[in-house]
Amino acid sequence: MSQTIQLVLDLIARREVRISDHGYDELADDDILVRDILAAARDASSPAILVTAYRPDPERWTEDFTGRKS
Repeated sequence: MSQTIQLVLDLIARREVRISDHGYDELADDDILVRDILAAARDASSPAILVTAYRPDPERWTEDFTGRKS
């Protein structure tokens, strides 16, 4: 496991996590709980890095959710 991943996991274990207002807004808009995100990071069997979390709105994204509609 990389040192970066271990640092993230250590910070989560110590509850030293900050989420921006924008991050909270995005999570809340998609009914995603912070505790679920942190539990997933803590319990993962292989390293993962969470950059963002949201449910894409089909009205704003292409059919395969890989790009925004114009």
